[in-house]
Amino acid sequence: MRWITQQHAARSADPSSVLPDAKSVICVGMRYWDGLRPTDTANTGRIARYSWGRDYHAVLGKRLEEFTRKLVEEVGGSHKWYVDTGPLMDKALASRAGLGWYGKNTNILSTEFGSWILLGEIVTTLEIEADRPLQRDCGGCRLCVVACPTGALGPDYSIDSRKCISYLTIEHRGPIPVEYRPLIGSWVFGCDICQDVCPPSMEPHLKSSRDRHAWAAEVKSYVKGGDPISTPSSDAHVGSGAPTDLRSGVDLVWLLRMTHEEYLKTFRDSSIRRAKPWMLRRNAAVCLGNVGTRMADEPLIQALEEDEEPVVRGHAAWSLGRLANRKVTPLPVAALVSALSKERDPLVREEIRAVLPG
Repeated sequence: MRWITQQHAARSADPSSVLPDAKSVICVGMRYWDGLRPTDTANTGRIARYSWGRDYHAVLGKRLEEFTRKLVEEVGGSHKWYVDTGPLMDKALASRAGLGWYGKNTNILSTEFGSWILLGEIVTTLEIEADRPLQRDCGGCRLCVVACPTGALGPDYSIDSRKCISYLTIEHRGPIPVEYRPLIGSWVFGCDICQDVCPPSMEPHLKSSRDRHAWAAEVKSYVKGGDPISTPSSDAHVGSGAPTDLRSGVDLVWLLRMTHEEYLKTFRDSSIRRAKPWMLRRNAAVCLGNVGTRMADEPLIQALEEDEEPVVRGHAAWSLGRLANRKVTPLPVAALVSALSKERDPLVREEIRAVLPG
């Protein structure tokens, strides 16, 4: 996150930096909770809920563009809209505008939809009467702080993005720190845990006592360090390939072997394109180590031997060791020794040596 400099921070707090003579900011939120739960299939990686559908930048952006056009027609003025694309601080603006309050999971919590909203804003030269911020906070609730597998959330409404699973799987360019790899579980793109356990985010959507009991059991499992709806460890048939429904997750073996052409075609209108192809293959390797079955062994060996990206090869080596530690498959010592003899990248060689016995 080196791009967050003091100069960038100053600009992000000043609407006139993007629109001279700016007088107001219109903040909006678009709900994306659909009431569905992730499905549970072997060798499958989980996708953060906001990426199940079309890229929200395009969906919300189209609505803001239309709204801005009508503003010009009816009242004039100059306007610029943003959907997580400009320098302004979306969450700080949304909080001040009363869209919701800033939660301990560092998301904006609306009274109606919880944190399942996507934010955007229109900077305008129109003078508009300001709304008041909500006078609410999370009180003594610490469920998200306790449930976060990597300890990324602090009790003081803060986050260490370097530990956040969403950051590690979407933004982080490079090897994922070894200490966080097992904690990623089956999250191949993003993470929803801090929202899944959040009472203001979930209670509006719990329509029956059965829903509430199921949610309470899920929260209890997360708090204890479990993953109640993760991929099962028992062997099962690998998925059929490219995803057609991202709620069902992504076939990790397919993702590990994904070509650039498949990446462009499959994720054409998806915010998953935020991650580069090699990053998704890296993530797939980690998730296969965490939740893969016996069928993960061969594709991981192939990635170790053939993937063009050193980071992917290194993570494949780690995952082979992880499968062995989970007693899913024996450690493929011969394949690892053979790969080590041919490997020239020092970081990959280090990953292989860390897995080999002795």
